[in-house]
Amino acid sequence: MSLAALLISILALALSGFTFWWHNWRPGKLRVGTPHTYAGHTAADKLLLEFPFVFFNKGAKTVIVDNLRVRLPEQDGEPLTFVATVERLGTDTGRASATPFFVGPGQAVRMICEFQRNPGGNRLTARHCIVQLDARLNGLTQWTPIHEFPLNVTEDALAMLSRFLVVRENKLES
Repeated sequence: MSLAALLISILALALSGFTFWWHNWRPGKLRVGTPHTYAGHTAADKLLLEFPFVFFNKGAKTVIVDNLRVRLPEQDGEPLTFVATVERLGTDTGRASATPFFVGPGQAVRMICEFQRNPGGNRLTARHCIVQLDARLNGLTQWTPIHEFPLNVTEDALAMLSRFLVVRENKLES
């Protein structure tokens, strides 16, 4: 009988330790929602894109997002740098310089992020392309891909984007 009691005690201790780790020490895991709209402007000297993101932390520890960037892997050229946040997509309302932010355990953060590349180079073309969102997380220096999503630029959108900052739906044409 003492062997069974010892085995049950060891299993209970292991389960308690695992439960404590799961609720308190499990690393944060960042999930990002795919944006259904975007704003953009293209010019010879600048490419500007704004995306509304929702960042959700599935882990038990806070995730610190030190920096972001977006890449258009199908295009050669430098990534677009995270330069600002805005309160309303396609406007300067509540514009603030980009700063690190955190996402607490089980929390979601909604943020409209503005990315720029100067010079613009490799302007957008009317097509469906994939955008990769990279982040520097928790004080590390390497870039980590955290989300990929489609960017759907139509001929009509492209004509407008070259004249001024405009908000567009990010969906495939039917």
